[in-house]
Amino acid sequence: MVKARISIDRARCSLCYRCVELCPSKVFIVVNKSVVAVDDRCVACFGCVKVCPSNAIDVKIASYSVVEYVRYN
Repeated sequence: MVKARISIDRARCSLCYRCVELCPSKVFIVVNKSVVAVDDRCVACFGCVKVCPSNAIDVKIASYSVVEYVRYN
């Protein structure tokens, strides 16, 4: 299992919404004209990182066991 932690650098984000449009898991949502990430939905495909023209998105992943996944979700 993979647990992703997504960081968006607000100073760099140009609000192009490419991440919102691209993400197959609908991780990115727009709230008050700002992009917000819902980490729990991320499948760590890194498409958002590749498509971001401002390099504003960072995805960190950590592996954990199925037991931990069941315990915490």
